[in-house]
Amino acid sequence: FGSKPRPLISNDRRMAAEADSLVARYGAASVEQTHSGAERLRSEILRSQAPNNIPAALKGVEIGAPALTKKAAFEGQSGALAASFDACQDAGAARWVLTLICDMLREDSSCFSLFEEALGKHQVKVYEKLLAVVTRQGTEQYVADKAAWLLSSVIGNAPRFFTEAEIRGFVESLQRQGSACSELGVLDAFVNLLKADTLRVVLWKMPGVSETITTVSAQNAPSPYLYKCIFAMWLLSFEAEGALHLQEDILV
Repeated sequence: FGSKPRPLISNDRRMAAEADSLVARYGAASVEQTHSGAERLRSEILRSQAPNNIPAALKGVEIGAPALTKKAAFEGQSGALAASFDACQDAGAARWVLTLICDMLREDSSCFSLFEEALGKHQVKVYEKLLAVVTRQGTEQYVADKAAWLLSSVIGNAPRFFTEAEIRGFVESLQRQGSACSELGVLDAFVNLLKADTLRVVLWKMPGVSETITTVSAQNAPSPYLYKCIFAMWLLSFEAEGALHLQEDILV
């Protein structure tokens, strides 16, 4: 929200990115155990050839190429990012394209500038295109989780391009009965949204968000899920005292 442009990565967001990286590394072994299906599929995608129906700009790009190589491919052809989202209507292309883009952003956060330009200069309907993938009937969990991670990451890094109504609609769609997203996929999306300091208070008041983060069982939850919940609580600690309502027993 807010009309004035904000820096792509503020101080607390940079700290959040560093801590998120530590969480990801610390929980790597558990991710492989508890989400082996998704990890196996990603490994297969990384070894596979690109589908025929991906955008022309990406046809010569190896999916495991460095982030800056991928970024250059998107920058080299106008409309490549929008065409990539359109290609996600096909399940095989969606797996490949979303894996490529998500890996690029995880490796180098400067690549979010592609989305800032797409949203600002080119008016690409990022929200509509990615939400359609998340909510499409029959979407496989891997694709839904990737699309949710991507959309929430873009919102978290450039919240000024999205309305509260859009964010609320996204949050509701993630929790809707029959959603293709996994529990960890939903939590990942909430954490990405919380990285935007302008969203934390309003997001925390949206139905299901605080409950998802604060009702985790330390004894029974998979390690990656538990770490993400702890990370979310750490992000909330940046807010002024009294800005958020937190139960006392959650803070102990």
